[in-house]
Amino acid sequence: MNRNLYSYAKAEAEVKLNHFTRKGHDIKGVIHIGANDGYELERYLAMGIRNVVGIDPLPVVHEAGRRLKVPTYMCALASRASAGYKPFFVAYGDGHPSSLLSPLNEEWGNHYSWEGRFAPTPAHETLVLTFRDLVTITDLDLSLYDCLVVDVQGLELEVLVGMGDLLDNFLYLDVECSREENWGYVGAPPASQIISYLASHGFKQDSPTPEHDDIMFLREGAKPAPIEDPKRFGMNPILVPLRNGLHLTRIAHASFLAQDLPVDVVYINNGSTDGTAEWLSSRPEVMRFNNAVPKGVTASWNQGLRWLFAHGAEHVLVCNNDVELPRGFYRTLLLDGGGLVTGVSSDRPPSEVPDTPEGKRPHPDFSGFLIRKSVWDAVGEFDAGMMHYCSDGDYHLRCHQLGIDVYCLSLSFQHARSSTLKMATDTEVIAILHQAELDREFFAQKWGCPMGSQEYYALFSKD
Repeated sequence: MNRNLYSYAKAEAEVKLNHFTRKGHDIKGVIHIGANDGYELERYLAMGIRNVVGIDPLPVVHEAGRRLKVPTYMCALASRASAGYKPFFVAYGDGHPSSLLSPLNEEWGNHYSWEGRFAPTPAHETLVLTFRDLVTITDLDLSLYDCLVVDVQGLELEVLVGMGDLLDNFLYLDVECSREENWGYVGAPPASQIISYLASHGFKQDSPTPEHDDIMFLREGAKPAPIEDPKRFGMNPILVPLRNGLHLTRIAHASFLAQDLPVDVVYINNGSTDGTAEWLSSRPEVMRFNNAVPKGVTASWNQGLRWLFAHGAEHVLVCNNDVELPRGFYRTLLLDGGGLVTGVSSDRPPSEVPDTPEGKRPHPDFSGFLIRKSVWDAVGEFDAGMMHYCSDGDYHLRCHQLGIDVYCLSLSFQHARSSTLKMATDTEVIAILHQAELDREFFAQKWGCPMGSQEYYALFSKD
């Protein structure tokens, strides 16, 4: 499957919704109006958002829906005044199709796009509904979605007006706007009108007004997702994403608490079904995020690190839940002084691990790594385009490009490798392996070579 994501969608979908997630808001679902061929829908899934809907008058939106297994609806949305069948152009810009309301419609005038990027094709008849019509026809469950993206070539205000009080179901809005009237599309209102309309519905503007781009809106009173028991946060946090594997988590947790410096353990619980949630709730010494909709490894790392660094941490030890650390593991990585330094997975029990590392090597092991805030600030988040695999190698390369040395101390920790696959159901195994292939493809498309290949290692020798 050809996922042409990185060249376009990374600059689009990631920037859009990460505006909210970087502030600690946890988006449970996205309805994207103007999804065209679905490239951004895939990005939302990669970010760990599991409830995703795409709406567009182009048939390719259905192709994306079938491929991604998400609901899609082929129609255009506007206000009641514009409902019915209307002529639209199909235009292609940056390799992605867009629908533009026909210049034959005198009310809207000529909707050719700016800067000559689009080459419109002849008009086609398109069904235009209000959002309320669509919800009524499809029985769309709005309780699953709290984020709305509207990118409809100048019809944004029409869409919002057509939603009526259904707009009250959303906390986060991403709306394409132009500062001046008619800037991109004849008939398109200025951003000030959209800002004023949304303010009357309880939304505040949360990003600057660009000449032409997206503006983010936040419902008054919407707050970042709280971590349980935030007052217990200390200065030596251990971040542990997990899904099931309670028997392994107990072993790992005991080794965390046995470290020879004080620690606070923060768990990202991704919808565990084996008693993990109940066990975590019974442990007064832990903090936890409970994601009812499971996130991938990369999104979980980002969720936890984002919160910890925003709340005063200067360094974080990130571990799997299927490890057992030697007593001096955290202290040794911390005193080494590296910006991003790891131990090495091993079958050796902690009792057999020497107190002093036996050297170091240039190939980090992200099953147990320490990252400092200075590195996070310089490099940014892990690339959520890779859900479970390869985002570690990607981060290593990005560090290298910035001159940040990333390495592995020869300090071993016991690791029950591949435990996720071993504990997963047959259906989950198929899904995980499929996602692994998509992650590897994404990485290869981004860097021009597969992770772990000779070409990959050669990238570290280039200036």
